[in-house]
Amino acid sequence: MVNFFKKARIFCVLLVSVLVLSCDKDDPVLQDLTDEELDIRNQLVAIMNYWYLWNDEVPDVDVRAYESMQDLMDAMIKNDLDKWSYVTDESSYDQYFKQGTYAGHGFGMRYDDEGKLRVSLVYPGSPADSSGVTRGFNIVAINGKSVSDINDLDAAFGADVEGVVNEFKFLNTEGEEVTKQIGKAQVDIVTVLHESIIEQNGKKIGYLVFNNFIERAETDLSNAFADFAENHIDELVLDMRYNGGGLLDLATMLSGMITSADNNGDLFVELEHNADRTANNSSFFFESEPIQLGLNRVVIITTGSSASASEAVVNCLKPYIEVKTVGTTSYGKPVGSYGFRYEGYIISPISFRVVNANGVGDYFSGIPVDSQIPDDISVDFGNTEEACLKEALYYLESGEFNNSGSRTAINPQIQKKNRDMIKGWKAEIGAF
Repeated sequence: MVNFFKKARIFCVLLVSVLVLSCDKDDPVLQDLTDEELDIRNQLVAIMNYWYLWNDEVPDVDVRAYESMQDLMDAMIKNDLDKWSYVTDESSYDQYFKQGTYAGHGFGMRYDDEGKLRVSLVYPGSPADSSGVTRGFNIVAINGKSVSDINDLDAAFGADVEGVVNEFKFLNTEGEEVTKQIGKAQVDIVTVLHESIIEQNGKKIGYLVFNNFIERAETDLSNAFADFAENHIDELVLDMRYNGGGLLDLATMLSGMITSADNNGDLFVELEHNADRTANNSSFFFESEPIQLGLNRVVIITTGSSASASEAVVNCLKPYIEVKTVGTTSYGKPVGSYGFRYEGYIISPISFRVVNANGVGDYFSGIPVDSQIPDDISVDFGNTEEACLKEALYYLESGEFNNSGSRTAINPQIQKKNRDMIKGWKAEIGAF
């Protein structure tokens, strides 16, 4: 799940001292911390009290009472809403947002509507791709243990370092059982997973699967929209079903390329901070982009993995053009964070609300779709028989949604399992 921040703001550091509270006989065993470790934890508490969106609810804590920095942060967050505040190391953070790489196998996972754990995406050139794994593979077991017996999938994959090897038992797309040993390596994140133009009844419909709002996406999006402009597309289906978000300026750029020059200068999104930090409230506006398709409507595919900046695109385009959504209700992250750098760590507490030009925000339960369709993981991107894309194309042709699609039931337990699969820093990456 992914940060909102202007790139110019990610290098903030607060140097506010915090007293370590004394403990009583009921306190847990206290950690033996070095002066450096104590200082870093004090800074974490200071940042939470200063920048946290719900800073008036931050409890007093003894920084020595927790095994890790993340445990300390978890003790201070607003548990009923905040699933996203995290602490990570600076190198991993920069590796993801700036370089567009991470250490892993190179694939995403989701439970389908029948409860089968499937490979949802594979990054080209990754270890998973080189092993012949494709979207739709059913993961049966990991390191000899049945998936149904694994409570923490993230932990089952081991450390996120190059050289770690895991054994997977799959059922491939033909239903055949295959076992593969797949190592972890540096994976290049491909932000545009698929781009094509579909011709339907004399119209050209651009179809774009966009997966990450990281820095390299600026070039990837520009290239994709240049193709769409050169081919004079009439409509657009924007597939962000697994897009966990990222940089808000890229969400603004993407939205500006969809709309027309008439919207240049209009308010895209406002960031609202806690009551003590209102001076830091800021706005993003549509800017003139080299390519602006000038579309008056867009169909966006979402799932419970669509979060943060991807939800901002859905919410913040609505005041200006027709936005229709297909798939399942989005994740529900109408808030964002900055990445505060301190002594090799990134401290990233939720710091602001995100609202559109009409003041609409607070969609913590997700943004409902106009037509509810289960994610058809067994079919590859771009296949016009894939359920979500098929429904989007039906709407663009008829102006209405297929009745059977709008009534399709979604298993809430499956939705919850997909939402809870990965949290904290790993949710930023959204892949393994």
